[in-house]
Amino acid sequence: MEKANHDSDSRPIWIVSRRRHGSSSSSDDGGDPGSSFSSESSPPSLLGSSRSNSVNRYDLPEYKTDTSFDLSSDEEEEVYAQVVKFSPNSFESQSDVSLNGLLHSLGNQSENSNSSDEPQYWIRVCGREDSKQAVSLFRKLFKLHDVAADIILKTPQRPKMLSVDSTLLLISHIPSKPEDDSQHYIEMSNTQLGLMTFLGSPFCVSFHDDDDQGVRNWTSALDERIRINVEGFRHKKASALVPFILRAVVDKYFPLLESYSDDLEELEEWLMTGKTSKNVAKAISRVKRDMSRLRRVIWPMREYIADAMLSDFFQDLETKRKMQELYEHLTYLADMVETQRDISTGLVDLYLSSQDHKTQEVVQRLTVIGATFIPFSFFAGVYGMNFEHLPEFKFKVGYILFWMFVSCSGCFLLYSFRKWKWI
Repeated sequence: MEKANHDSDSRPIWIVSRRRHGSSSSSDDGGDPGSSFSSESSPPSLLGSSRSNSVNRYDLPEYKTDTSFDLSSDEEEEVYAQVVKFSPNSFESQSDVSLNGLLHSLGNQSENSNSSDEPQYWIRVCGREDSKQAVSLFRKLFKLHDVAADIILKTPQRPKMLSVDSTLLLISHIPSKPEDDSQHYIEMSNTQLGLMTFLGSPFCVSFHDDDDQGVRNWTSALDERIRINVEGFRHKKASALVPFILRAVVDKYFPLLESYSDDLEELEEWLMTGKTSKNVAKAISRVKRDMSRLRRVIWPMREYIADAMLSDFFQDLETKRKMQELYEHLTYLADMVETQRDISTGLVDLYLSSQDHKTQEVVQRLTVIGATFIPFSFFAGVYGMNFEHLPEFKFKVGYILFWMFVSCSGCFLLYSFRKWKWI
């Protein structure tokens, strides 16, 4: 157990931590190492200066919660998360923070402090197993509603908003695409992101399906924007993190849709040049399917952003303005999806038309060939009859005359077909 005192807040933060597998750094006082973090004014670490590999029991300050929570119980496991702590005068980002002790401390802060300089927290829970344990903590310490817990743990969920018992939960999806663009399509995949905040609380929680490194990769740019205090972000409350994070998610859809637009143009060129292979048909089908998936994600997000703007969780005008901008971006994305969905539908019709045209060309060629041989069939049928007296049988040049007649008839038919522009 460690106690970390912060300059901006005299209340203690009780953190229980462990050494993650693979840690190799060490501290000057002989204790176990802590994770590295970035800071402007070098505030005290969230984890303190030492770590303990195992903690059986420790004393916590008294908190007013419905259920006494004993971390020494075998039923609960230690949960670790990425935490970004910011205030007007400090910034700190760190991984492997013990969520158990941090939530106890935040519960105490939310009851005893309304200071404008109170530190705000962005807690990032990574992976399904850690999410289960974290949800259990929130249910015990912050009265998280069972419906909200069920939505977080059962994936995948359609994008939705839940506002119940002073809790706001937003579900969205982070899109991704394969790095290999050699194919004629981009097959979309996504991971679920759950954003949760409590009314008046100094923290915002995000639940990620991805692992620690995957989450760190796409949140590093957001951490940097908070660190350099873009638009005075460090002076805002934790609720401002909601449009801030969702904007980063929405911005990922723009390059994805641009890639789809390029693919649709390429597929259209292939179809117009007559390259109607089965691979092209599969590519069009995949693009159309992904457009339908994007539509099922973007439209619900736009609807719940409109509802969230009217909730009590976003009171200041600046946050409402950010939510309005987010709504406008989602509206633009929805229009792009509808446009590309219509284009993909048109390409399907174009592909089917090209297939029908090819079939007609084949039938036309077979018809010309069959019509050309009609004179051959006619003369062969006439002189193949088993009559005893046929005058032409006595002609010495009858065989030559036969080929002359049928050849001239065939050439005349071919000339007529070309003149009529049938071939």
